[in-house]
Amino acid sequence: MSELSIKILKKNEFSQLNRFLAKCPHSTMYHSQHFWAFLETATNAEVSCIAAIQNSIILGILPLVSYEEKLGTVINSLSWFGSHGGCLLVNSNQSDVRQALIKSYSDIVNKPEVSASTLIMPTAEEQHIKDYILHLSEGVVQQRRTQVSQLPLYNETLEKNLLDSYSQKTRNLVRKSLKQNFSLIHSDELIFWKYLHEEHLRGCQANGAPAKPWNHFMAIRNKIPSQLRSLFVAQRDNRPVAALLLLHNNKQVEYLIPTISAEYRSSQPLSFLIFNAMVKLIKDGYTQWNWGGTSDSLKSLHHFKAGWGAKDITYHMITKIKPELLAELKRDRLSVSQRYPFFYIYPYQYLKQ
Repeated sequence: MSELSIKILKKNEFSQLNRFLAKCPHSTMYHSQHFWAFLETATNAEVSCIAAIQNSIILGILPLVSYEEKLGTVINSLSWFGSHGGCLLVNSNQSDVRQALIKSYSDIVNKPEVSASTLIMPTAEEQHIKDYILHLSEGVVQQRRTQVSQLPLYNETLEKNLLDSYSQKTRNLVRKSLKQNFSLIHSDELIFWKYLHEEHLRGCQANGAPAKPWNHFMAIRNKIPSQLRSLFVAQRDNRPVAALLLLHNNKQVEYLIPTISAEYRSSQPLSFLIFNAMVKLIKDGYTQWNWGGTSDSLKSLHHFKAGWGAKDITYHMITKIKPELLAELKRDRLSVSQRYPFFYIYPYQYLKQ
C-alpha cells in the first residue's frame, strides 16, 4: 500500500471529488463543488481543496477560500456568513488522514502572505476537536451553537407526527397558518427571487443586520443546481407574502433565507411555509433540518427555532491573525471589514482585550 499524500486541488480538478463525496456519510452542501462555485462568484475569491490521497483514491478533503488584498491574504474554511468547512473523510476514524489535512491547512495559513485565517468546523467533526487544536494551537478557539431538527420518517401519519415534534406554541401557530387561505408555490421564477431579495433587504434594515446582495441570490440560482435548492413562496390574493430559500443535499436541509412581508406577520405565513416545506422534503427522503448558527444574544430567535424541535449542537471556530492586521483591525474595524467582504477575520468581542 502506498503512503498517504497531500494534493491541492484547483477548480478544474473538482470533478475528481464526485466519487469521493458519494461515499461520505457526513457530506453536506458546504463540501460540494456547486457551493464552492457559488462562493467564487459571490466573493470574487479563489476556492481550492486540500485532498488526502492513497493509491489514487481520495480519502479526505479540506476546502478553503482565499481572498487577496494589500493588507494580506485572508483564508476561510469556509467564507460567507459562517459556512462550515473543515475536514470531510470517508472514514471518520482515520485520524492520520485528518491530521495530514489539518497540518497541510496549518502550513498554508502560516505562510508569510497570509494575514488571517478561520476554520469553521462541521458538527460531524466536533468529536475530533483535539486533532484540530493539536496543529492550530496558536489560534483563538471559539465555541458556537447551531440548531438542528431531526425530521420524522415518512408514513401515513406524517403531518401529525411532524406537528407532535413541535412545541405547543409552534403547533398552534402552524394550525393557525393553515387556516389563512395561503397558497403554496414551489417555484424558480425570477419574480419570486426578486420578492425574496426585496423582503430580505427590508427585514435586515429593520433589524440592523447585514444583508446579502442581489448578485449573491443570483449566484445561488445560477451555480447551485435546482435539485439542490428550493424556493417556497406563500401567496394570498395572488401576491407573495412570505418566502423561504433552502439548500439540501445528502438528506440534510439548510435553512438559508426566510422572509416575510411585515403586514402579514400575524397571519403566520412563514410558519405555513416551514411546515409545508418540511412535509415535502421528508417525502423526498430528507431526515435533518439545519437551522444554522444562533448567537447567545438572539434569545427570541433561538426560542423560535427550538419550537420546531431544534436541538442545540456545539461547533468550534479556530482563528489565527497576524499582529499587523490585528492592530489595523483595532484602529479601523469598519475599513478592514470592508476590504474583506463576506470573510471572517477575527472575533470582534476580543478586540479590546
